[in-house]
Amino acid sequence: MSEAVNALFDAWETCIKQREQERAAKAAQRLGEEQYHFIPIAVLSAPPGDGPFMHYVGRYWMVHPDKGAAFYNPVSTRTGRRRRPGHGSPQCNSSEDVARMVASNAVDWPYEIRLVESAWVPINLSDYAS
Repeated sequence: MSEAVNALFDAWETCIKQREQERAAKAAQRLGEEQYHFIPIAVLSAPPGDGPFMHYVGRYWMVHPDKGAAFYNPVSTRTGRRRRPGHGSPQCNSSEDVARMVASNAVDWPYEIRLVESAWVPINLSDYAS
């Protein structure tokens, strides 16, 4: 019986080590602030004067406490420039649960999930051209 118990403990130990390795790998994949562009909430809340824009209503945004709403726009390792012109991909969702899940798995910086009733985001038309 002690052999069976030892085998069970060995299997349990192996399982715990695998989970720790998976968590460490996931943490290594999280993105730093440098991969995001930020716009203060006060700027997003004011309708723009001109130019094309997208109006997001009642969305939960990933917000950096000091910098504002997050837009994913990574820096190319080859060129050192942002991969997209303009702001990048807004990090918001109509579901608070989805916004929280995505943020918790994506970033290594402090963030809040905040409901923004009205956000006016300037867009770059070249993002929509083929």
